[in-house]
Amino acid sequence: MTHGVVVSPERAAARAGAFALKQGGNAVDAAIAAAFAQGVVNPLLCGLGGTSEMLVYSAKERKLYDIEGKVEVPGRFPEGLFADRVLAQSETIGRYAIEGEDNQIGYPSVMIPGFVRTLGTAFDRFSDHSVPWSQLLLPAMQCAKEGSLLTPYLSGFFGAGPGDLQDRPGYPSLRTKATTSKAGKEFLFPTSESRAVGSYLVQPELFRTLRTLSLEGADAFYTGSIAEHIVGEFEQGNGFLDADDLQDYVCHVTEAALVPIGGSHHLGIGPLPSGGAQLAQMLRLALAAGLPDQHNSSDHVNLIARIMRAVFYDQQNLKVLQPGEDSSVGPYLTEERTQRLLASVRERNAQCPGAAAGTVDGTTHVTTWDEHGNIVSLTHSIGSQAGSGIMSPELGFFYNNFLGHLNPVPGHQDSITPGARLGGLCPSVLFEEGSPTIALGAPGGSRIITSQFQTLLNVLMFGMDLQAAAGQSRCHSEEDSLIHIEADLAEEIGEELEEAGNTLNRSSYMARVEAIALVDGGRLQPGTDPRGGMGVAIV
Repeated sequence: MTHGVVVSPERAAARAGAFALKQGGNAVDAAIAAAFAQGVVNPLLCGLGGTSEMLVYSAKERKLYDIEGKVEVPGRFPEGLFADRVLAQSETIGRYAIEGEDNQIGYPSVMIPGFVRTLGTAFDRFSDHSVPWSQLLLPAMQCAKEGSLLTPYLSGFFGAGPGDLQDRPGYPSLRTKATTSKAGKEFLFPTSESRAVGSYLVQPELFRTLRTLSLEGADAFYTGSIAEHIVGEFEQGNGFLDADDLQDYVCHVTEAALVPIGGSHHLGIGPLPSGGAQLAQMLRLALAAGLPDQHNSSDHVNLIARIMRAVFYDQQNLKVLQPGEDSSVGPYLTEERTQRLLASVRERNAQCPGAAAGTVDGTTHVTTWDEHGNIVSLTHSIGSQAGSGIMSPELGFFYNNFLGHLNPVPGHQDSITPGARLGGLCPSVLFEEGSPTIALGAPGGSRIITSQFQTLLNVLMFGMDLQAAAGQSRCHSEEDSLIHIEADLAEEIGEELEEAGNTLNRSSYMARVEAIALVDGGRLQPGTDPRGGMGVAIV
């Protein structure tokens, strides 16, 4: 009998989730164990200093909940601090480049982390506590203490290729980030250790931090001994994060929205700020417009690219939630709004000049589903690779650098304001006739949204099984007539797309979908993206 399934880009994390299930834990326990392990084996993309959003389906209650643990601007951040140093918005996903890059690297770039609070809240609210909190951290602790194997997928982030060593506006290189802290430099560019495939990454400082969390609970990060280290370090580093920020930080637990997307299907998504509203609207438009019969034909790609651009442009202000703003997705998903966008798509004039999709790129994801029908879809991140570049020598993890996504100039919807929260994550659950059928999510910048969009279309419109759907060639479009497209697909239909007026960018950067489906006979089917490490555990 299957006790559950765990999928993630990191194989060691999937095994950590399986450990929790084997001990009698539920899907929430498995997600907690896997997520902590992800922070150890994939420390340049995620970890204790990051942001998170978790969808939890409670089989007992038959309800889908959202645990919103996104990063928040510190309360002491000075208004307009970087306003006179703005150079440009680096690209359509919304990073702002300033002179000196202080909003991207170093202590000032760090927002209040929500990751640990998310996992602690999930355990308190949705675990059945058959497995103690301390036991869920054991796989992560073991990986940190004994070393985690750098697979081809994971070692690639330590590759320090030419792109990693060259600065571009809004994206300081790993070499530049390494100048911000001694511990970060030694971790990124060790002199006596290898970061090659097959080597082991040993992290004694992170092991001690995880051990403290296992013994003292998640609160240790916000009010306990770990918090004391964090506050002292930011005081010395002239950062803005302080004891009040950590102590007052809360995760918001709400019922997720179930958005009708067509027929008997609804999409479960979290409140704003989230990419869920954009994903739901894309699906609504595609199902209403009707896709060409031939999958990934030029007509097919042309249509879904126009849909992507139309939605990104229409919903470009959803990445930041200012204090006191309404978090409901409803106003962005009215029938009138959908019909207006549908008309634009059909008229072939769906453009997206300078739209801000508001997503992040240093990210990972885990999806879990247990034998009782409990489900978790969890996305978490520390920002761009290695986050702010700041690694505490005592604590052993990188802090996020999400402040760079917010507008340094006051008075805008996405301005840096104390208490503002940054979105961009997009865990989701598909329902059919009121029951969950697919849980999924992805890391990968604004492609988080479009990868899930295409994967779900492959299932709903073309009848693919989940694994095949996740592995199909993809495209991504969010501005003007530019389509980012994978090389094999460009080879097949690129000329036709260009003849239709599109500009193509051949790109290997696409998100890494991690999904689980409930198929005929009640069997759980994993779908893990071959672009990632294909971590799968079936218990």
